[in-house]
Amino acid sequence: MKIEIDFNKEKITECLQTNIKKLICFFYSWFTTDGEILGYILGIWHIIVCITIFICILLSHTFFPFVWFQVGCFVVLLCIWLQHILLHVCVVFLAEIDFTKKHPPFYTILKNTIGIDLHEYQVSFLLVETTAVGCLFLELVGKFSLFLFECFINNAFALRWWLEFFLAFYFWMFVSIFLANNLFLFRISAFGSVWEKYLSWFFRVLFRS
Repeated sequence: MKIEIDFNKEKITECLQTNIKKLICFFYSWFTTDGEILGYILGIWHIIVCITIFICILLSHTFFPFVWFQVGCFVVLLCIWLQHILLHVCVVFLAEIDFTKKHPPFYTILKNTIGIDLHEYQVSFLLVETTAVGCLFLELVGKFSLFLFECFINNAFALRWWLEFFLAFYFWMFVSIFLANNLFLFRISAFGSVWEKYLSWFFRVLFRS
């Protein structure tokens, strides 16, 4: 079975690429209008964003294991992964190429640093990215399942406690009413006269005081 999603990839890619270029030109047009320099600036920002995402994922699982932080990292990584999967390209790469008219500076910097081939980099990065998205998704599903389980257990415990409380309350109320009816209304023969004497003495002392 093959699932196909019909949308205009070229139009979406061109729109994203154009917006990225406009954003870079807006922030750095005061510095230079040279396309190659702007392309290298975009490539540096590309690397900084990648490193920042990686650091945030590490921090969200070590020093700041907050759920909202982990969800934020997952959402950002998911958006990037969907772009790579659905558009079959990195729009930042295209913007860099459009600026420099040659290889993207992001890849050039990586090649000069670690000497990796472009095709090998794309395949390896996509595999690592897909694995990271899957692991983070399973982690969030596990946390959500644990939260639901704890809520169910706590609610079940609270429901049981309140049920036992009301049952005990109504039981002792019934016992008290039953004893009161038998002792005061029906005047059990064995204790009726004793209770009458005790109550008459109690009320006499009460009203005298």
